Amino acid sequence: MEKFFKVLHRCKTEEIYKQVLEAITGKNPECGQYLSNITLALYVMYDVQRPRFDHTTSNIVEIAKSAILPIRSYGPLRMCIELYLYMMEQKAKQHRLTLTLNEERLTPYAAKFMAT
Repeated sequence: MEKFFKVLHRCKTEEIYKQVLEAITGKNPECGQYLSNITLALYVMYDVQRPRFDHTTSNIVEIAKSAILPIRSYGPLRMCIELYLYMMEQKAKQHRLTLTLNEERLTPYAAKFMAT
């Protein structure tokens, strides 16, 4: 039944879903009845909005992927460069925020950096 459920979970159209559910019901009527009572949006691909994550991809990964979505469309070399630049921009923002929150303890060099 596990093999059928994996196929059922990945169905991309309602017609395929119904065919697989009928096959499951033919093999095990109780299992078929149980699955037909579950709301489709909880586990079937065609009834879920994309993008989607499941037990193999954590939500934090999806958030990180969405932050660099435009960069992912570039070629390999340009993507590496753009990712490096993105990370450096984030690091600079974090550094500037840290300096802003600790202005009373700035060194002369950091004060000069903040003035620019």
